Amino acid sequence: MHALAHRQVSVDLDAYDLARIQQPSSYPSPLYISPSAKPVFVCSRIVDYSIFDYPWVKQLEAISGRPFLDDIGPEFATLFALRAQALNFTGQKISDVMFTALGALAEQGFRAKEVCYLCNDVDMDIALGIEFGVDCTFDQFVDVSRYMCRVIRNKHENPLTDLVLFAASPLQEDCDAR
Repeated sequence: MHALAHRQVSVDLDAYDLARIQQPSSYPSPLYISPSAKPVFVCSRIVDYSIFDYPWVKQLEAISGRPFLDDIGPEFATLFALRAQALNFTGQKISDVMFTALGALAEQGFRAKEVCYLCNDVDMDIALGIEFGVDCTFDQFVDVSRYMCRVIRNKHENPLTDLVLFAASPLQEDCDAR
């Protein structure tokens, strides 16, 4: 992870379906290319990977037992870091919201035992879903999830939903028992 510190990165946009990148986004996109651009284009930009050097990543690794960047992959990490830069979100902001989410789980008597990542890069809507697996029944899961979302919205003016979405889910064993 630390090898990703500030460096110049070439992103080959041919791998990302240039037609969808050419569509205007509702947010400033670091990868936006005007329709007049040539079809073959390589975008060079300084990528600030420091967003991954905050407690939110270390906490996720502690819960999952695996390196965060191995789970999301280097290509998505680059897109995520670029999107965070464009939206002016810092690692500290993500840490604050994530610790609020984990605190809300703890207030309800649950703790995250697993982590699942849902990487979205559809139509340049770069977003990361972080789902915490908790030991609970499905009925408890519905209540806990609603509570967690309410606490995040009430505590944080902009809870980063343009970049990161936190959710909870019952662990697989609990689902199989139903």
